[in-house]
Amino acid sequence: MKRILLILLVIPAVAFGQKAPKPNAKKILSLYQDGKYKEAKEQADISVADPKVGTDGYAWYYRGLVYATLDTIQDASLKSLDADARKVALESFQKAEDLNKKKDTEYYIMAPGTFNPVNKSQQFEQWANWYLAKSIKLLQLEEPDYNGSYANGKIARSIFETLSKYPNDTLTYYVQSLAAINIMHYDSAEEAALKYKEKGGKNPDMYLILFQIYNDKNDKVKALAVAKEGREKFPFRDDFAKNELNVYLTTKQFDAAKAMVEEQVQTDPSAETYYLLGELNKELKNKPEALKAFGKALELDANHFDTNASMAEMTYAEVGEVRKERDATKDIAKRQQLYQKIEQKLRETVPYWEKLEALKPNDENVLYGLQSIYNDLSAYDEAKYAPKLKKLKAKMKALNLEVD
Repeated sequence: MKRILLILLVIPAVAFGQKAPKPNAKKILSLYQDGKYKEAKEQADISVADPKVGTDGYAWYYRGLVYATLDTIQDASLKSLDADARKVALESFQKAEDLNKKKDTEYYIMAPGTFNPVNKSQQFEQWANWYLAKSIKLLQLEEPDYNGSYANGKIARSIFETLSKYPNDTLTYYVQSLAAINIMHYDSAEEAALKYKEKGGKNPDMYLILFQIYNDKNDKVKALAVAKEGREKFPFRDDFAKNELNVYLTTKQFDAAKAMVEEQVQTDPSAETYYLLGELNKELKNKPEALKAFGKALELDANHFDTNASMAEMTYAEVGEVRKERDATKDIAKRQQLYQKIEQKLRETVPYWEKLEALKPNDENVLYGLQSIYNDLSAYDEAKYAPKLKKLKAKMKALNLEVD
């Protein structure tokens, strides 16, 4: 990511009475660099309107700098000088380019007190990054403002793309696609994501964003294509194989799913690939093979969250099956037998739920599931599980979760 800079560190200057300004391009720059932005604006407007000075590309360029600063300045009295400062700035910069006789040479100013030239490209980068920084900050809030992030990112992008000589920052497209997908502007998210790839962006997460876009739009063909491309380019990432398998399963392409998973297990016999094998067998209703694959995954990595989650789900489902069987019989002896079997199944599932809590302590679904299991087990072993239930409820209340 490029360094985020402000277009200028501005300090409002006190305005003193003075004579009406005369058209003068250099005077615009002088006032601007002295921090006299109101006077600089007046000088710029008068200068570009003059028949002679208005043909000087630098007069328009300096005017663009003044208005770009008014666009980002925090001083309300200066910001109110023009409600369309950004638009005026862009129009001024474009007029400067139209008047530039040396098309291969950029406009520039000398940084005050130095011999260092600061060219238009650098100034545009600073200006665009001012908006990009706002866009990123809004994404990073505890309660993200996706609409605000998208709006600021869109402005940043418009500034980058106005400057033909500047190689657009890929981060701008990444942030815009991320904000857009969260407000379900799928077409905008897709366009920005594809632009990110076209400009050479390397972050593999872009394939996840594209997959989500196509998956949410129910375009399984494109979703599968981007999942396969992601897996091919980034084989070390587990996400893409999961996404590919997800498409196969949801579209009932079981042969393709089986071929992919078996290849994964052969080439990379890891906890993740055995987890995928387990998920495939679970979908195919082959419970013994699913349990076998999940067991192998946990042998390789006891902390594999998704495998523990699948085991928690499958073993807790067995509790429900026994309950249903018990509810269906009126035989007292059989009901008592099944009542004890429920306890057995609860004890079998609870380690997986406790492992999930250890791995993701604040996951709401995990906490509610564990609460239900502790509550049921308390009926069998109050001394052991009632204290656990009490501690868990206190934790959930501290997290502002609804607890009875």
